[in-house]
Amino acid sequence: MKNFTRIIAKLLPVMLFLAGIGFQAHAVDVTFRVDMSNETVSPDGVHVAGSFQGWDPGTTQMTALLGNVYSVTVAIDAGTEIEYKFINGNTWGGVESVPAACGTGPDNNRYFTVPNEDVVMDVVCFSSCIPCSANVDVTFRVDMSNETVSPLGVHIAGAFQGWNPASTEMTLTTDNIYVYTTSLAPGTTYEYKFINGTSWDDAENVSGSCTTGGYNNRYITVPDNDTTLTAVCFGSCVPCEAPTAAVTFQVDMQWIDVSADGVHIAGTFNDWDPAADEMTLSSKSGLYEITLDLIIGEMIEFKYVNGNTGDGMETIPQECSQNGNRYFEIPANDTTLDVVCYGQCEACGSQPVEVQLTFKVDMSQQTVSADGVHIAGSFQGWNPGGTLMNPVGGGIYVYTATLMSGYYHEYKFINGNTWDGAEFLPDSCSFNGNRYLTVPDVNTVLDTVCFGSCAGCPPPPKIGITFQVDMTNETVAPEGVHLQIASSPGSITPMVNLGNNIWAITMELDEGLYVMYKFMNGDQLAQSETVPPECSQEDGFRFLTVPGAPTTLDAVCFGECGPCIPPEESLVTFRVDMSNETVSPEGVHIAGSFQGWDPAATPMTGNGNGIYSVTLSLVESAHHTYKYINGTSFDYQENVPQACGEDDGYGNYNRFVDVPVNDTVLDVVCFSRCTECPPPVEVTFQVDMSNETVSPEGVHIVGDFQGWDPAASLMTDAGNGIYTYMMTLYAGDYHEYKFINGNTWDGQENVPQECGVDNGYGNFNRYFNVPSASGALDVVCFSSCTACAIQHVINIPAGWSGLSSWVMPGETNLDSLLNAIYPELVILETMEAMYYPSQNINTIGAWESQSAYKIKVTQDVTLTIAGVAEQNKTVQLGQGWNLIPVISENPVDVETLFSGITDKVVVVKEIAGNGVYWLQYNINTIGNLTPGRAYFVLMNEAGEIVFP
Repeated sequence: MKNFTRIIAKLLPVMLFLAGIGFQAHAVDVTFRVDMSNETVSPDGVHVAGSFQGWDPGTTQMTALLGNVYSVTVAIDAGTEIEYKFINGNTWGGVESVPAACGTGPDNNRYFTVPNEDVVMDVVCFSSCIPCSANVDVTFRVDMSNETVSPLGVHIAGAFQGWNPASTEMTLTTDNIYVYTTSLAPGTTYEYKFINGTSWDDAENVSGSCTTGGYNNRYITVPDNDTTLTAVCFGSCVPCEAPTAAVTFQVDMQWIDVSADGVHIAGTFNDWDPAADEMTLSSKSGLYEITLDLIIGEMIEFKYVNGNTGDGMETIPQECSQNGNRYFEIPANDTTLDVVCYGQCEACGSQPVEVQLTFKVDMSQQTVSADGVHIAGSFQGWNPGGTLMNPVGGGIYVYTATLMSGYYHEYKFINGNTWDGAEFLPDSCSFNGNRYLTVPDVNTVLDTVCFGSCAGCPPPPKIGITFQVDMTNETVAPEGVHLQIASSPGSITPMVNLGNNIWAITMELDEGLYVMYKFMNGDQLAQSETVPPECSQEDGFRFLTVPGAPTTLDAVCFGECGPCIPPEESLVTFRVDMSNETVSPEGVHIAGSFQGWDPAATPMTGNGNGIYSVTLSLVESAHHTYKYINGTSFDYQENVPQACGEDDGYGNYNRFVDVPVNDTVLDVVCFSRCTECPPPVEVTFQVDMSNETVSPEGVHIVGDFQGWDPAASLMTDAGNGIYTYMMTLYAGDYHEYKFINGNTWDGQENVPQECGVDNGYGNFNRYFNVPSASGALDVVCFSSCTACAIQHVINIPAGWSGLSSWVMPGETNLDSLLNAIYPELVILETMEAMYYPSQNINTIGAWESQSAYKIKVTQDVTLTIAGVAEQNKTVQLGQGWNLIPVISENPVDVETLFSGITDKVVVVKEIAGNGVYWLQYNINTIGNLTPGRAYFVLMNEAGEIVFP
């Protein structure tokens, strides 16, 4: 459906253009009707989608009539050939499955040619070719005796229910038989599968004579009367416990270089596993054989495998293949198959010889991909980008392969290097959709064939097309007016002035050629017109497909879709802020489509505060693109961001404006930005080199803000292994950077992926958005996302004491963190919870930021906590008793720490000690708070303290 929609979308403008040349179509009312009696109608209603409305599943809603019939009337041009489908809902998930009997194309769309008068179409049943009343009941049955049935039940999924693996559950009857009955249209063919569960991962893998198509689906052609199907075994074409016969397979590998992984057989009977069944080398040289017990009456398909992977599967000639495979129906008795040569239909003949085979394809009627032309086939592993063909002129591409005589191969040509560019071949010269041949025993140059054709390319006739443009609203350049044809590189042709401002040129072009073109006011690409979207294709060019007879195109106004209309003009004032730039001595200029893209012709005036402006008289409603120039050449043009730009076709962006009907002053924008200039911000970068041997050349920072020069920005040693660098950036800007140990790229850090962005060279850069206020970024360890790991060694005395740390441990699980002091550890407590390992009690959970505990141990112990320094130094205190940590590497004076809340704190005391800080009585026997300890604090109201 989607591929067809894209084709329609591309062809529709050309069809409308050609239609406008020959006749004027008239619209008639077409009434679509569908019967939803057999469906549960979606809450989003019923819709129709088709080529007449852009294949949109949610825009054309149908109205409910009597008897579950839904209807909608649409005006469509008479004579139009349309395709369409009905939708249960308003998304493609509810699209009907149209039977092949009333469908067309690869998507089985309904189709209809609109007559010359209003028409009401016959009522059809949803997903059917006929009315609902004519349906019959079909009962599907599956035997699950050999399966462990999923707790989610057994389901069926098929074209008759939207291929949903979870929506249609089957009912268990007797002897593990599951059934489902539905009403279907006689004569209609449906595909389906059984599901042991509710997802496609649970679908059966079935193969053989009861399946069809590339997905090996079961199928049924609905009879004229109600029917109950035979109960088949899940994953099989026959009932469970079917009788088997021994079948001996034989393949002659005498002319093949046999893989070290041996020879195998793969087929429908072993799920096409190329490594499942290895064959045995018999006493006869080169002959491999295997005997398998297979179900009598089952049609199997198979291939021999040189090795144990899919790459070693043989390619089977069409005269002995089915679906590209060998095939055989299992008889009632044990059977030995005839010996066949690997990759051939018969026994091996004379020894093959190496042959040079030259393939040739004519691409003259194609637009050749920038990735070149390739050939893919069984002789090179079907790799669409592995074998590049060589151009030899005239659109001809060749490739010579060394192959062994007598062997069958399939292949096709590729325009590009992916399967999207593969040719589609007529049935008359293809098998399995591929070209094919049996290698001759002499060097051979194959006939040249046209891409996608069985024969050579016929030369297209030349057709005279006259292009005309009206320059009434333009000042014609001294070089005159030119025609640029994009599909012919370098085709810029001068046009002739016919008078009355009409310029014309007649070009001889190939019939059927798709032509993209523009008019140019001058002879430079920068002077090309800007074509409105309503009459241009994706690249901004006008377009046509060359018809079969000479044609004179209507004269169009330069840069417009129709004839010239005398323009009304408005005054437009352009303004740019150059505050963040060093303005060129030549001044600031504007260049755009309204002045021929001359970077030096239109100077702007400085208005103070870095603002420059210019006022121009422009045609109302005209679409223009432009940019600002810091100087007088495009070497100093601004880089317009994509967010406020329009693609210029050269990998960059231009600003744009649609001229309003009134005089207007455009908003001030910053040079090379979409908005006003952001304020400058001083940003300090910090890196910890404690774990590194610092280079004699020092530590540097490199980034997009300094040209990625590893030696330009030396960082300052701030002590304790910390290096800093401050620079002025602009708020909101995005930047990438990294630190350098030394002054060359050899000393760059390895930024981890979790805090980096891919730099396109196999590693990562740091990144950030500049904040709105000056400040320092967090200290990070060189080549790390976080601060450098440190250790805090804590001596814990026997008995009760307090425990905290200024280090946030990397391991926060209490069992792991405190294992080193177990079994000396008796209990760990907070104000509300405990960790009591001998009793297997843990209501604390894990060590968290700002953790503080009361701890008891049976003897003196030492606990080492490894991690990074606590970043949050502010501790919140609630009214009443609190248990606080010491978040400092050094002792902290208690009076200084609590100096800001002396009116709120009552007392600070040690845990299991006599030290106390009691303001009311002017008592201080604590002095300093010791790192590693925890303390009780009594507050008369809430407050906070900040550790240094």
